[in-house]
Amino acid sequence: MPLPYILDPGCIALRASEDLLFGALQHAGRLSREDSLAPGTMDMAQAALDPEAEPTWEKLMALEWLLAVISGKHAIATSLEPFADLPVSDMDTAGPTARQLAESGAAVAVIPLASQDGGPAGLAALVVSPARAGLPPDQRHQWQDAEIFLNRQNLRLDALTTIPDAKRGRIEGTSWQLGAALAAYALSQRPESRLTLAADWLPTGSVLSGGHLKSVLEGNKSDLNTPHRRWLIPSEMRIPDALRRSGFAQAATLDNAWNIITHQGTVEESAVSDWPADIATLHSFASGAREPVIAAALLSRCRHLVLWRSDNQEVSIKPADDIRNILKALRPGLTIEEKDIASSSMHMIEIVLEDALKASLRTGQATLFNVTQGNRLMGFAVHTLARRYPSLLLLYRDQDNAGIDFTGIRYDGRDYPVTFTLRALEKEHSGIAWDKLLSRSAPRPQQEWKELLDKIRIKPESAEQERF
Repeated sequence: MPLPYILDPGCIALRASEDLLFGALQHAGRLSREDSLAPGTMDMAQAALDPEAEPTWEKLMALEWLLAVISGKHAIATSLEPFADLPVSDMDTAGPTARQLAESGAAVAVIPLASQDGGPAGLAALVVSPARAGLPPDQRHQWQDAEIFLNRQNLRLDALTTIPDAKRGRIEGTSWQLGAALAAYALSQRPESRLTLAADWLPTGSVLSGGHLKSVLEGNKSDLNTPHRRWLIPSEMRIPDALRRSGFAQAATLDNAWNIITHQGTVEESAVSDWPADIATLHSFASGAREPVIAAALLSRCRHLVLWRSDNQEVSIKPADDIRNILKALRPGLTIEEKDIASSSMHMIEIVLEDALKASLRTGQATLFNVTQGNRLMGFAVHTLARRYPSLLLLYRDQDNAGIDFTGIRYDGRDYPVTFTLRALEKEHSGIAWDKLLSRSAPRPQQEWKELLDKIRIKPESAEQERF
Protein backbone atom coordinates (compact mmCIF):
# COMPACT_ATOMS: atom_id res chain seq x y z
CA MET A 1 0.00 0.00 0.00
CA PRO A 2 1.37 3.47 -0.86
CA LEU A 3 2.16 5.79 2.01
CA PRO A 4 -0.01 8.87 2.60
CA TYR A 5 1.38 11.91 0.79
CA ILE A 6 2.64 13.67 3.91
CA LEU A 7 4.77 10.62 4.86
CA ASP A 8 5.91 9.53 1.41
CA PRO A 9 9.57 10.51 0.85
CA GLY A 10 9.00 10.26 -2.91
CA CYS A 11 6.30 12.96 -2.72
CA ILE A 12 7.78 15.38 -0.20
CA ALA A 13 11.55 15.11 -0.80
CA LEU A 14 13.16 18.55 -1.10
CA ARG A 15 9.81 20.27 -1.70
CA ALA A 16 9.67 24.00 -1.05
CA SER A 17 7.32 25.00 1.76
CA GLU A 18 4.52 26.26 -0.51
CA ASP A 19 4.63 23.17 -2.75
CA LEU A 20 4.63 20.92 0.29
CA LEU A 21 1.69 22.77 1.81
CA PHE A 22 -0.33 22.57 -1.40
CA GLY A 23 0.28 18.86 -1.91
CA ALA A 24 -0.45 18.02 1.72
CA LEU A 25 -3.75 19.95 1.75
CA GLN A 26 -4.84 18.09 -1.38
CA HIS A 27 -4.43 14.87 0.60
CA ALA A 28 -5.40 16.16 4.06
CA GLY A 29 -7.21 13.53 6.10
CA ARG A 30 -5.93 10.53 4.13
CA LEU A 31 -3.46 9.70 6.90
CA SER A 32 -6.35 9.18 9.32
CA ARG A 33 -7.61 6.33 7.15
CA GLU A 34 -4.51 4.28 7.91
CA ASP A 35 -4.86 1.55 10.54
CA SER A 36 -1.36 2.16 11.89
CA LEU A 37 2.09 3.44 10.93
CA ALA A 38 5.09 1.15 10.47
CA PRO A 39 8.06 1.90 12.76
CA GLY A 40 10.42 4.48 11.30
CA THR A 41 7.88 5.86 8.80
CA MET A 42 7.94 9.41 10.19
CA ASP A 43 11.72 9.39 10.59
CA MET A 44 12.20 8.50 6.92
CA ALA A 45 9.77 11.21 5.83
CA GLN A 46 11.42 13.83 8.00
CA ALA A 47 14.86 12.90 6.67
CA ALA A 48 13.69 13.53 3.09
CA LEU A 49 12.54 17.09 3.80
CA ASP A 50 14.18 20.30 2.72
CA PRO A 51 15.28 21.75 6.10
CA GLU A 52 13.55 25.04 5.32
CA ALA A 53 10.26 23.19 4.75
CA GLU A 54 10.40 21.27 8.02
CA PRO A 55 8.35 23.82 10.04
CA THR A 56 5.62 23.62 7.40
CA TRP A 57 5.70 19.81 7.50
CA GLU A 58 5.37 19.84 11.31
CA LYS A 59 2.40 22.20 11.07
CA LEU A 60 0.77 19.84 8.57
CA MET A 61 1.42 16.90 10.87
CA ALA A 62 -0.33 18.85 13.63
CA LEU A 63 -3.31 19.25 11.30
CA GLU A 64 -3.28 15.49 10.67
CA TRP A 65 -3.21 14.83 14.43
CA LEU A 66 -6.23 17.11 14.81
CA LEU A 67 -8.08 15.29 12.02
CA ALA A 68 -7.30 11.92 13.58
CA VAL A 69 -8.61 13.04 16.98
CA ILE A 70 -11.84 14.63 15.76
CA SER A 71 -12.62 11.65 13.52
CA GLY A 72 -12.05 9.09 16.27
CA LYS A 73 -8.90 7.51 14.76
CA HIS A 74 -7.14 6.98 18.07
CA ALA A 75 -4.30 4.72 16.86
CA ILE A 76 -3.11 7.29 14.30
CA ALA A 77 -3.60 10.12 16.79
CA THR A 78 -1.31 8.30 19.24
CA SER A 79 1.39 7.97 16.56
CA LEU A 80 1.14 11.70 15.81
CA GLU A 81 1.06 12.82 19.45
CA PRO A 82 4.47 14.61 19.22
CA PHE A 83 2.84 17.20 16.92
CA ALA A 84 -0.25 17.88 19.05
CA ASP A 85 1.13 21.02 20.69
CA LEU A 86 2.17 22.73 17.45
CA PRO A 87 0.08 25.52 15.89
CA VAL A 88 -2.48 24.90 13.13
CA SER A 89 -2.69 28.35 11.62
CA ASP A 90 -1.12 30.76 9.13
CA MET A 91 -0.27 32.82 12.21
CA ASP A 92 2.46 30.34 13.23
CA THR A 93 3.36 30.63 16.92
CA ALA A 94 0.62 33.23 17.45
CA GLY A 95 -2.05 30.72 16.45
CA PRO A 96 -3.76 27.99 18.50
CA THR A 97 -2.26 24.53 18.80
CA ALA A 98 -3.91 21.42 17.47
CA ARG A 99 -4.55 20.26 21.03
CA GLN A 100 -6.25 23.53 21.98
CA LEU A 101 -8.58 23.24 19.00
CA ALA A 102 -9.34 19.59 19.68
CA GLU A 103 -10.22 20.21 23.34
CA SER A 104 -13.41 22.04 22.42
CA GLY A 105 -14.11 20.08 19.24
CA ALA A 106 -13.31 21.11 15.69
CA ALA A 107 -14.09 20.29 12.06
CA VAL A 108 -12.09 20.93 8.90
CA ALA A 109 -13.00 21.67 5.28
CA VAL A 110 -10.52 22.12 2.43
CA ILE A 111 -11.65 24.78 -0.05
CA PRO A 112 -10.32 26.15 -3.35
CA LEU A 113 -9.00 29.71 -3.55
CA ALA A 114 -8.75 31.82 -6.67
CA SER A 115 -5.52 33.76 -6.88
CA GLN A 116 -5.80 37.47 -6.19
CA ASP A 117 -2.57 38.48 -7.91
CA GLY A 118 -2.60 36.60 -11.21
CA GLY A 119 -0.79 33.58 -9.78
CA PRO A 120 -2.02 29.99 -9.65
CA ALA A 121 -5.10 28.99 -7.68
CA GLY A 122 -4.60 27.54 -4.22
CA LEU A 123 -6.18 25.72 -1.32
CA ALA A 124 -7.08 26.48 2.27
CA ALA A 125 -7.86 24.19 5.19
CA LEU A 126 -10.54 25.94 7.27
CA VAL A 127 -10.64 24.83 10.90
CA VAL A 128 -13.94 25.72 12.57
CA SER A 129 -14.34 25.27 16.32
CA PRO A 130 -16.45 26.67 19.18
CA ALA A 131 -15.18 30.00 20.47
CA ARG A 132 -13.82 29.89 24.02
CA ALA A 133 -11.80 32.12 26.29
CA GLY A 134 -8.07 31.72 26.63
CA LEU A 135 -7.23 31.04 22.99
CA PRO A 136 -5.25 33.35 20.70
CA PRO A 137 -7.27 35.50 18.27
CA ASP A 138 -8.57 33.64 15.23
CA GLN A 139 -8.23 34.57 11.54
CA ARG A 140 -11.68 36.00 10.89
CA HIS A 141 -10.10 39.25 9.71
CA GLN A 142 -8.80 37.40 6.62
CA TRP A 143 -12.21 36.30 5.38
CA GLN A 144 -14.88 38.64 4.00
CA ASP A 145 -18.02 38.88 6.21
CA ALA A 146 -16.67 36.22 8.58
CA GLU A 147 -17.49 38.28 11.67
CA ILE A 148 -21.25 37.97 11.10
CA PHE A 149 -21.12 34.25 10.33
CA LEU A 150 -18.91 33.35 13.29
CA ASN A 151 -20.60 35.55 15.88
CA ARG A 152 -24.02 34.17 14.99
CA GLN A 153 -22.91 30.65 15.97
CA ASN A 154 -20.24 31.59 18.52
CA LEU A 155 -17.45 30.00 16.47
CA ARG A 156 -13.84 30.72 15.64
CA LEU A 157 -12.07 30.26 12.30
CA ASP A 158 -8.46 29.27 11.80
CA ALA A 159 -6.84 28.41 8.49
CA LEU A 160 -3.85 27.11 6.60
CA THR A 161 -3.67 28.72 3.14
CA THR A 162 -1.37 28.12 0.19
CA ILE A 163 -1.66 31.51 -1.52
CA PRO A 164 0.98 33.90 -0.15
CA ASP A 165 -1.09 37.07 -0.66
CA ALA A 166 -3.97 35.50 1.31
CA LYS A 167 -1.74 35.37 4.38
CA ARG A 168 -0.91 39.04 4.16
CA GLY A 169 -4.41 40.48 3.90
CA ARG A 170 -8.11 39.80 3.57
CA ILE A 171 -9.44 37.26 1.05
CA GLU A 172 -12.10 38.92 -1.04
CA GLY A 173 -15.34 37.12 -1.78
CA THR A 174 -17.59 34.77 0.15
CA SER A 175 -16.87 31.44 -1.57
CA TRP A 176 -15.29 30.24 1.69
CA GLN A 177 -18.71 30.23 3.39
CA LEU A 178 -19.91 26.84 2.14
CA GLY A 179 -16.79 25.08 3.44
CA ALA A 180 -16.98 26.88 6.79
CA ALA A 181 -20.72 26.27 7.12
CA LEU A 182 -20.28 22.56 6.39
CA ALA A 183 -17.50 22.38 8.99
CA ALA A 184 -19.79 24.10 11.50
CA TYR A 185 -22.52 21.60 10.59
CA ALA A 186 -20.06 18.74 11.11
CA LEU A 187 -19.32 19.76 14.71
CA SER A 188 -22.52 18.04 15.85
CA GLN A 189 -22.28 15.06 13.49
CA ARG A 190 -20.63 11.63 13.63
CA PRO A 191 -16.80 11.54 13.69
CA GLU A 192 -16.58 9.61 10.41
CA SER A 193 -18.59 12.28 8.60
CA ARG A 194 -16.12 14.93 9.75
CA LEU A 195 -13.33 12.92 8.14
CA THR A 196 -15.32 12.52 4.92
CA LEU A 197 -15.77 16.29 4.66
CA ALA A 198 -12.11 17.00 5.36
CA ALA A 199 -10.59 14.29 3.14
CA ASP A 200 -12.86 13.91 0.12
CA TRP A 201 -14.54 17.20 -0.79
CA LEU A 202 -13.74 20.64 -2.17
CA PRO A 203 -16.73 22.91 -1.45
CA THR A 204 -17.08 26.43 -2.80
CA GLY A 205 -20.09 28.74 -2.61
CA SER A 206 -21.85 31.45 -0.67
CA VAL A 207 -24.46 30.67 2.01
CA LEU A 208 -27.56 32.86 2.31
CA SER A 209 -30.12 33.08 5.08
CA GLY A 210 -32.10 29.89 5.52
CA GLY A 211 -29.15 27.82 4.34
CA HIS A 212 -29.71 28.48 0.62
CA LEU A 213 -26.56 28.31 -1.50
CA LYS A 214 -25.55 30.99 -4.00
CA SER A 215 -23.05 30.73 -6.83
CA VAL A 216 -19.79 32.64 -6.65
CA LEU A 217 -17.23 33.92 -9.11
CA GLU A 218 -15.17 31.02 -10.35
CA GLY A 219 -11.92 32.86 -10.96
CA ASN A 220 -9.17 30.40 -11.76
CA LYS A 221 -10.22 27.79 -9.16
CA SER A 222 -11.12 25.21 -11.78
CA ASP A 223 -7.48 25.20 -12.89
CA LEU A 224 -6.73 23.17 -9.77
CA ASN A 225 -5.82 19.55 -10.36
CA THR A 226 -7.54 17.75 -7.49
CA PRO A 227 -8.07 14.10 -8.52
CA HIS A 228 -8.51 12.98 -4.91
CA ARG A 229 -11.32 15.44 -4.15
CA ARG A 230 -14.80 16.03 -5.51
CA TRP A 231 -16.12 19.54 -5.99
CA LEU A 232 -19.33 20.61 -4.27
CA ILE A 233 -20.96 23.70 -5.74
CA PRO A 234 -24.36 25.48 -5.60
CA SER A 235 -27.05 24.16 -7.96
CA GLU A 236 -27.31 27.46 -9.82
CA MET A 237 -23.57 27.70 -10.51
CA ARG A 238 -22.24 27.28 -14.03
CA ILE A 239 -20.29 24.04 -14.31
CA PRO A 240 -16.79 24.56 -15.74
CA ASP A 241 -15.56 21.86 -18.13
CA ALA A 242 -12.71 21.07 -15.73
CA LEU A 243 -15.21 20.14 -13.02
CA ARG A 244 -17.06 17.86 -15.41
CA ARG A 245 -13.82 15.96 -15.93
CA SER A 246 -12.75 15.82 -12.28
CA GLY A 247 -16.16 15.10 -10.72
CA PHE A 248 -18.60 17.37 -8.92
CA ALA A 249 -21.90 17.51 -7.08
CA GLN A 250 -24.43 20.34 -6.80
CA ALA A 251 -26.69 21.30 -3.92
CA ALA A 252 -29.38 23.93 -3.43
CA THR A 253 -29.18 24.18 0.35
CA LEU A 254 -26.77 23.47 3.17
CA ASP A 255 -28.87 20.47 4.24
CA ASN A 256 -28.71 19.09 0.71
CA ALA A 257 -24.95 19.59 0.64
CA TRP A 258 -24.51 17.68 3.90
CA ASN A 259 -26.71 14.86 2.63
CA ILE A 260 -24.52 14.57 -0.45
CA ILE A 261 -21.35 14.41 1.63
CA THR A 262 -22.66 11.81 4.05
CA HIS A 263 -24.82 9.83 1.59
CA GLN A 264 -27.88 10.38 3.74
CA GLY A 265 -31.36 11.15 2.56
CA THR A 266 -32.92 12.70 -0.51
CA VAL A 267 -31.34 15.77 -2.08
CA GLU A 268 -33.89 18.31 -3.29
CA GLU A 269 -32.76 20.79 -5.92
CA SER A 270 -34.50 24.15 -5.86
CA ALA A 271 -33.69 24.97 -9.49
CA VAL A 272 -36.46 24.28 -12.02
CA SER A 273 -35.40 22.21 -15.04
CA ASP A 274 -36.68 22.05 -18.60
CA TRP A 275 -37.83 18.73 -19.95
CA PRO A 276 -34.91 16.92 -21.60
CA ALA A 277 -34.60 17.62 -25.30
CA ASP A 278 -34.92 15.01 -28.05
CA ILE A 279 -36.48 12.18 -26.01
CA ALA A 280 -36.73 9.12 -28.20
CA THR A 281 -38.71 6.86 -25.84
CA LEU A 282 -40.85 7.35 -22.76
CA HIS A 283 -41.77 4.32 -20.66
CA SER A 284 -44.78 4.26 -18.38
CA PHE A 285 -46.85 1.80 -16.41
CA ALA A 286 -50.52 1.77 -17.40
CA SER A 287 -53.14 1.89 -14.69
CA GLY A 288 -56.32 3.71 -13.77
CA ALA A 289 -54.52 7.07 -13.54
CA ARG A 290 -54.47 7.75 -17.28
CA GLU A 291 -53.99 11.53 -17.17
CA PRO A 292 -50.34 11.63 -15.99
CA VAL A 293 -49.33 9.21 -18.77
CA ILE A 294 -51.04 11.35 -21.40
CA ALA A 295 -49.53 14.57 -19.98
CA ALA A 296 -45.99 13.14 -19.86
CA ALA A 297 -46.28 11.93 -23.47
CA LEU A 298 -47.33 15.42 -24.56
CA LEU A 299 -44.84 17.43 -22.48
CA SER A 300 -41.81 15.25 -23.21
CA ARG A 301 -42.44 15.33 -26.99
CA CYS A 302 -41.23 11.73 -27.05
CA ARG A 303 -41.34 9.94 -30.40
CA HIS A 304 -42.12 6.52 -28.95
CA LEU A 305 -44.22 5.56 -25.92
CA VAL A 306 -43.99 2.15 -24.25
CA LEU A 307 -46.95 1.25 -22.04
CA TRP A 308 -46.20 -1.51 -19.54
CA ARG A 309 -49.38 -3.32 -18.52
CA SER A 310 -50.24 -6.16 -16.19
CA ASP A 311 -52.76 -8.92 -17.01
CA ASN A 312 -55.52 -7.16 -15.06
CA GLN A 313 -58.16 -6.15 -17.61
CA GLU A 314 -59.82 -3.41 -15.58
CA VAL A 315 -56.78 -1.97 -13.77
CA SER A 316 -54.21 -2.04 -16.58
CA ILE A 317 -55.22 -3.41 -19.99
CA LYS A 318 -58.27 -1.18 -20.53
CA PRO A 319 -56.47 2.01 -19.31
CA ALA A 320 -53.62 1.21 -21.73
CA ASP A 321 -56.11 0.95 -24.61
CA ASP A 322 -57.73 4.23 -23.53
CA ILE A 323 -54.37 6.01 -23.41
CA ARG A 324 -53.51 4.72 -26.88
CA ASN A 325 -56.79 5.97 -28.36
CA ILE A 326 -56.52 9.42 -26.73
CA LEU A 327 -52.91 9.96 -27.80
CA LYS A 328 -53.63 8.83 -31.35
CA ALA A 329 -56.11 11.70 -31.53
CA LEU A 330 -53.81 14.26 -29.83
CA ARG A 331 -50.48 13.15 -31.35
CA PRO A 332 -51.10 11.18 -34.54
CA GLY A 333 -47.37 10.74 -35.26
CA LEU A 334 -46.55 9.14 -31.90
CA THR A 335 -45.76 5.43 -32.04
CA ILE A 336 -47.20 3.50 -29.10
CA GLU A 337 -46.20 0.04 -27.99
CA GLU A 338 -47.81 -2.08 -25.28
CA LYS A 339 -45.79 -4.65 -23.33
CA ASP A 340 -46.80 -7.16 -20.69
CA ILE A 341 -45.22 -7.23 -17.24
CA ALA A 342 -45.85 -9.01 -13.95
CA SER A 343 -47.27 -7.04 -11.06
CA SER A 344 -46.61 -9.25 -8.03
CA SER A 345 -42.90 -10.18 -8.38
CA MET A 346 -40.43 -7.34 -7.99
CA HIS A 347 -37.63 -9.68 -9.08
CA MET A 348 -39.32 -10.53 -12.38
CA ILE A 349 -40.36 -6.92 -13.00
CA GLU A 350 -36.75 -5.82 -12.65
CA ILE A 351 -35.46 -8.56 -14.99
CA VAL A 352 -38.01 -7.76 -17.71
CA LEU A 353 -37.43 -3.99 -17.51
CA GLU A 354 -33.64 -4.23 -17.49
CA ASP A 355 -33.70 -6.52 -20.51
CA ALA A 356 -35.88 -4.02 -22.39
CA LEU A 357 -33.98 -0.91 -21.30
CA LYS A 358 -30.35 -2.01 -21.12
CA ALA A 359 -29.49 -1.24 -24.76
CA SER A 360 -30.24 2.47 -24.32
CA LEU A 361 -29.05 2.62 -20.69
CA ARG A 362 -25.59 1.28 -21.48
CA THR A 363 -25.03 3.95 -24.11
CA GLY A 364 -25.64 6.63 -21.47
CA GLN A 365 -28.58 7.96 -23.50
CA ALA A 366 -31.16 9.63 -21.24
CA THR A 367 -34.12 7.28 -20.75
CA LEU A 368 -37.39 8.49 -19.20
CA PHE A 369 -39.69 6.33 -17.09
CA ASN A 370 -42.96 7.65 -15.69
CA VAL A 371 -43.46 5.95 -12.31
CA THR A 372 -46.69 7.74 -11.37
CA GLN A 373 -48.71 4.60 -12.16
CA GLY A 374 -48.28 0.93 -11.36
CA ASN A 375 -48.15 -0.67 -7.94
CA ARG A 376 -45.41 -0.24 -5.33
CA LEU A 377 -43.43 -3.30 -6.47
CA MET A 378 -43.27 -1.94 -10.01
CA GLY A 379 -42.05 1.42 -8.74
CA PHE A 380 -39.44 -0.16 -6.45
CA ALA A 381 -38.08 -2.18 -9.39
CA VAL A 382 -37.60 0.94 -11.52
CA HIS A 383 -35.87 2.76 -8.66
CA THR A 384 -33.50 -0.20 -8.28
CA LEU A 385 -32.56 0.11 -11.95
CA ALA A 386 -32.14 3.88 -11.63
CA ARG A 387 -29.58 3.37 -8.87
CA ARG A 388 -27.61 1.14 -11.22
CA TYR A 389 -27.98 3.21 -14.40
CA PRO A 390 -27.39 6.98 -13.94
CA SER A 391 -28.97 7.77 -17.33
CA LEU A 392 -32.39 6.49 -16.19
CA LEU A 393 -34.53 9.53 -15.27
CA LEU A 394 -37.79 8.97 -13.40
CA LEU A 395 -40.92 11.12 -13.61
CA TYR A 396 -43.67 11.44 -11.04
CA ARG A 397 -46.82 13.54 -11.09
CA ASP A 398 -48.38 14.21 -7.69
CA GLN A 399 -51.77 15.79 -7.16
CA ASP A 400 -50.01 18.57 -5.27
CA ASN A 401 -47.64 19.43 -8.13
CA ALA A 402 -48.32 22.96 -9.35
CA GLY A 403 -49.67 23.63 -12.83
CA ILE A 404 -48.26 21.12 -15.31
CA ASP A 405 -45.12 20.40 -13.26
CA PHE A 406 -43.72 16.91 -12.83
CA THR A 407 -41.17 15.82 -10.23
CA GLY A 408 -37.97 14.45 -11.74
CA ILE A 409 -35.95 11.84 -9.84
CA ARG A 410 -32.41 10.73 -10.62
CA TYR A 411 -29.72 8.83 -8.73
CA ASP A 412 -26.47 9.94 -10.39
CA GLY A 413 -24.92 6.55 -9.64
CA ARG A 414 -25.55 6.79 -5.88
CA ASP A 415 -27.88 5.13 -3.39
CA TYR A 416 -29.88 8.26 -2.61
CA PRO A 417 -32.12 10.20 -5.01
CA VAL A 418 -31.99 13.77 -6.25
CA THR A 419 -35.41 15.34 -6.87
CA PHE A 420 -36.16 18.41 -8.96
CA THR A 421 -39.03 20.10 -10.76
CA LEU A 422 -39.65 19.57 -14.48
CA ARG A 423 -41.57 22.48 -15.92
CA ALA A 424 -42.81 23.24 -19.43
CA LEU A 425 -44.54 26.35 -20.73
CA GLU A 426 -48.25 25.81 -21.39
CA LYS A 427 -48.13 28.11 -24.42
CA GLU A 428 -45.72 25.66 -26.07
CA HIS A 429 -48.39 22.97 -25.75
CA SER A 430 -51.50 24.78 -26.93
CA GLY A 431 -54.71 22.98 -27.75
CA ILE A 432 -54.82 21.15 -24.43
CA ALA A 433 -57.01 22.13 -21.48
CA TRP A 434 -54.28 21.43 -18.93
CA ASP A 435 -56.46 22.40 -15.99
CA LYS A 436 -58.80 19.58 -16.98
CA LEU A 437 -56.14 17.02 -17.85
CA LEU A 438 -54.18 17.50 -14.62
CA SER A 439 -56.95 18.58 -12.29
CA ARG A 440 -56.92 17.42 -8.70
CA SER A 441 -59.21 14.38 -8.49
CA ALA A 442 -61.71 13.98 -5.69
CA PRO A 443 -60.79 11.37 -3.08
CA ARG A 444 -62.56 8.05 -3.34
CA PRO A 445 -65.38 7.64 -0.81
CA GLN A 446 -64.43 5.30 2.02
CA GLN A 447 -66.53 3.07 4.20
CA GLU A 448 -67.11 4.08 7.77
CA TRP A 449 -64.70 2.19 9.98
CA LYS A 450 -67.50 0.26 11.66
CA GLU A 451 -68.74 -0.96 8.28
CA LEU A 452 -65.23 -2.10 7.39
CA LEU A 453 -64.86 -3.87 10.74
CA ASP A 454 -68.14 -5.72 10.24
CA LYS A 455 -67.04 -6.68 6.75
CA ILE A 456 -63.73 -8.26 7.73
CA ARG A 457 -64.58 -9.82 11.10
CA ILE A 458 -65.98 -13.33 11.23
CA LYS A 459 -68.78 -13.28 13.74
CA PRO A 460 -68.80 -16.08 16.38
CA GLU A 461 -71.49 -18.70 16.01
CA SER A 462 -72.10 -19.10 19.72
CA ALA A 463 -71.69 -17.32 23.05
CA GLU A 464 -68.95 -19.82 23.94
CA GLN A 465 -66.89 -18.67 20.95
CA GLU A 466 -67.62 -15.03 21.81
CA ARG A 467 -65.55 -15.32 25.00
CA PHE A 468 -62.46 -16.05 22.94
